[in-house]
Amino acid sequence: MDTEKLEESCRYEPQNAPLQRLGWLLEHLGFEELVLPIRSELEKRDPSYVSLYSSLKRRTGPHSRTWRIVVNEKPEI
Repeated sequence: MDTEKLEESCRYEPQNAPLQRLGWLLEHLGFEELVLPIRSELEKRDPSYVSLYSSLKRRTGPHSRTWRIVVNEKPEI
């Protein structure tokens, strides 16, 4: 992934939740360089907390302050 193109794409995404989830997942997988443009864009927006898996009814679990994600289920890798 090209970080410059990712940064540009983040600016055009109107919703915060997809960026929060993508950032959390990339960080979880160890792609620190790709996380930077997403984090930078979200810092400008000040998003609310969202669940990692929006389709699950359970809305509790550990919280990621960086991404403002409720990790309501661990992803299978």
